[in-house]
Amino acid sequence: MIACHFLAVGPKANLDALVASENWPTGIECLELLESSPRRRLWQFETTRILADFLRRTSHRHPQLSLVLDYDTGRIRGLMRWRNGQKRCCQLRYQP
Repeated sequence: MIACHFLAVGPKANLDALVASENWPTGIECLELLESSPRRRLWQFETTRILADFLRRTSHRHPQLSLVLDYDTGRIRGLMRWRNGQKRCCQLRYQP
């Protein structure tokens, strides 16, 4: 399993639209909202795959939001940031 934190940052109206309209992809388990403030939403969940396609589509639908996915596969720790369909990515590999 891949442990993930998904953060969405932006105007309240856009965050509310994201929450109301978003269909979470299959394979997500233990979805939990950790923070809900006027300009930020933070979810924690586990999944079997990294959700790059979901983030890209969501970023295109909600271009005013910054979306960040922090994930840990047990061997790779990564961070993806999406805004307006554009991705920035960083990965760190663990040494055995």
